[in-house]
Amino acid sequence: MKILIVDDEIYARKAIAGKVDWGRLGFDEPLQAEDGVEALKILRETPVDVVVTDIRMPGMDGIELIAEAQKLFSHIEFVVISGYAEFEYARKAIQYGITEYLLKPVTKDELESVLGRICKTIETKLRETEKKRFLEKRYDISKREQYFSDLLKHCSDNVVLAGISEQLGLDFTRKYFTVLVLDYAFRENTGIGEAERNEKIISDLIQFSEKMFSRIGHAYAFQCLKKAREIVILLNHDAPGEQGRIRMIAGRVLGEWFSRPYLISSIGVGGSHKELSSLKTSYSEANFAVREKILKGRGKVLAYDQLTSALDAQYFLNDSSKKMIEKYFAARRYEKVAEQLDAIFASVRENRNRITHSVVMDLCLGLYQFLDEITVRLQKDAMRLFGGKPMRERDQKH
Repeated sequence: MKILIVDDEIYARKAIAGKVDWGRLGFDEPLQAEDGVEALKILRETPVDVVVTDIRMPGMDGIELIAEAQKLFSHIEFVVISGYAEFEYARKAIQYGITEYLLKPVTKDELESVLGRICKTIETKLRETEKKRFLEKRYDISKREQYFSDLLKHCSDNVVLAGISEQLGLDFTRKYFTVLVLDYAFRENTGIGEAERNEKIISDLIQFSEKMFSRIGHAYAFQCLKKAREIVILLNHDAPGEQGRIRMIAGRVLGEWFSRPYLISSIGVGGSHKELSSLKTSYSEANFAVREKILKGRGKVLAYDQLTSALDAQYFLNDSSKKMIEKYFAARRYEKVAEQLDAIFASVRENRNRITHSVVMDLCLGLYQFLDEITVRLQKDAMRLFGGKPMRERDQKH
């Protein structure tokens, strides 16, 4: 912190400046001024936190200095030095909210005590200011996120879209629209758990993404309200064939952030569409693409227009594998059933670059339904064979 000592007597200034260890109290070496006029000049040129001023000085006295300085610099804390015969001046200082006084001659203990209280006051004000700024920023970000979420929700209504775009100050004058979804997660055991620190990281990621994608067109990034760990990037660009450049820049964004020790992420790229009302379609495509991380792994750019499936669920759960599973199931050779299932998913792993995650979902659903059908069918067969009683009830009697 910086402190200014104002006194018309040079010996008095030097005496105050030499009384304490300023560095230990958190101050730089004191600045000095011989009157209020010189002090104001210094205040205009140099940021100062505390002013220690004598009251009676020629030209501009201490009270006039405080009055003028408070008009220009409301954050400065003042300490008034006065003599016993200057009570009337000190009383005037009260009108300006001055609460710290030192009577001449000033002792080291008195000066340190006053400066200690001043430092605590400044620290409290700084914390309150930082908290206020954080809350204001959080409020602005929340409003922005809500507007963007509304934009995706109402993108088929041109009137609503126009209103939202105006509220956000969006420039959607270019022809094509592409949505990207950046899915992220914090790595475990990195010591990053504080909400404010995480918000700072995500805020930096959003700003970096906007900066990078603005090379192609108008780019807007925001935190998705519905999904806690998803950043959505809206890109408005000119050329329909920009997908290659979009993927390249997405790769750079990913490379920059995936290399960090505390963050892992993937990016899904939706298709490029000509109408603003197609934003929702592109967003759905980007979401579909980013879910490919299940098969392809994290840390990759996954583009919707490059996702093709050469195989379907029936390739893995074919008639032959069904017969074997049912055969072993009927014989109660469940270890063989497990081997068959392991073989199916081993084949999925081997062919993961030839399928999409939707094939895996279809396969899992198909397996569930098939195993359920076998269970029901075998149960009915058992009931017919053993007088209408379930097989497990017959087994209990034997």
